[in-house]
Amino acid sequence: MPDRDPPAPHTGARGREPADAGLVEEWARTGNWLFRWRSYLPLLVLAALAALSFAFPPGTAGQLDGWELAGMLVAVAGLVLRAWTVGHAPAGTSGRGTRKLEAAALSTEGMYSVVRHPLYLGNLLIWTGVATTTGSLAAVAVTVLVFWIYNGRIMLAEERFLQARFGSDFTRWAARTPALLPAPRLWRPYRLPFSLLFALGRDHAALYAWVAATTALEVAETLGAGDGLDLAPFWGIYFGAGTVVYVVLWRLKKDSTLLDVEGR
Repeated sequence: MPDRDPPAPHTGARGREPADAGLVEEWARTGNWLFRWRSYLPLLVLAALAALSFAFPPGTAGQLDGWELAGMLVAVAGLVLRAWTVGHAPAGTSGRGTRKLEAAALSTEGMYSVVRHPLYLGNLLIWTGVATTTGSLAAVAVTVLVFWIYNGRIMLAEERFLQARFGSDFTRWAARTPALLPAPRLWRPYRLPFSLLFALGRDHAALYAWVAATTALEVAETLGAGDGLDLAPFWGIYFGAGTVVYVVLWRLKKDSTLLDVEGR
């Protein structure tokens, strides 16, 4: 059977606006403002986690312990999800600016066929992983809560923009596709093949943010334990390699066309 638009929302007494328009509008306005500053909230979360790590360093400060390994695995899952999503994206499906929302086409295939916000789901996994490296379940819970409140409003603003831009196409897609909990049974394959070059060109900052964040937390833990900067060799290699990779990719993206892919 063909898709049908969901019923119209309940309206107030005058039949002009949804009954919850005031709250929805307020959250959407907040989401538009947060969208412009979405790159900076993680810095505040990182500062809070670093303070926690400094004040309550685990017994294995300076070493790679089980909590840190588990956190890295969760974060890698988020990075892979982001890369897989970005590496299949056709041209015009999303904007990279921070001043305003942009989209020339609606993404409904691949990861977007099973979840409406795969990139935010990737972010949630990355920062849950970063919080896990502290070894504190409270830190994980607070991080998840903060990111849900913060990104929830941005997602609302983005969806209102897409609704206005694409109308019934967006309504049908949103009605059948969950926001953050993927539904694999809805999978529709990508039209374009995966491009690692494009993914690296578009998402290398997310990779480096993870490397820098986990290293910063390990430094805070070690300083809190009174060990100075007596880190295991792993951390120097990890941060140094991550920095080199980031700088190389950044320069290639800025000064060459090597990471550009036709049709993306």
